[in-house]
Amino acid sequence: TYNYILANDIVLNDVELTYDANGTLTVDATTLNQWTPINGFRGIFNGNNFTVSGVYVNTTSSAGFFANCRGDVSNLTITNSYIKGGSQVGGICGSFNETGKDMTNCYFDGAVVGTSSVGGLIGSNNTTNISNCGNYGDVWGTGDYVCGIVGSFYAYGIDNCFNEGNIYSTGNYVAGIAG
Repeated sequence: TYNYILANDIVLNDVELTYDANGTLTVDATTLNQWTPINGFRGIFNGNNFTVSGVYVNTTSSAGFFANCRGDVSNLTITNSYIKGGSQVGGICGSFNETGKDMTNCYFDGAVVGTSSVGGLIGSNNTTNISNCGNYGDVWGTGDYVCGIVGSFYAYGIDNCFNEGNIYSTGNYVAGIAG
């Protein structure tokens, strides 16, 4: 329930996190610092227009910079990152579920890999407004709801957002913005 403001760029891994055409990491994972996604975040996270780079996550559960977010997130850019999980996987939030909260001015560049409800920014979103955000990364999913901004999206709005990444899925409800 606290509020946070980044004061500098943060580099979690100082190597390029490359991946192949199937979304498989091509860097030796044993040399990487693994990020533990923040779970149950409630508060305000203001990236202050700084960048977090080198985020590496490899799990079978919900994943992202935040696994589950219930607060406001703004002005955050995550680059050169590889986030792999099960269901509800996003470059910034695996799931974002709190009425009246917002994600604004957030960007992701890297790879997001999961099963279902996989998105460049958010895997699953039920009640959050998303505005002025973009995805430059590639997104892979083996199930349904695989999209550039939000994998599965049930309510509220998406305003002035874009996707420039590639989307790969064999499931249903695959789209550039939201499923």
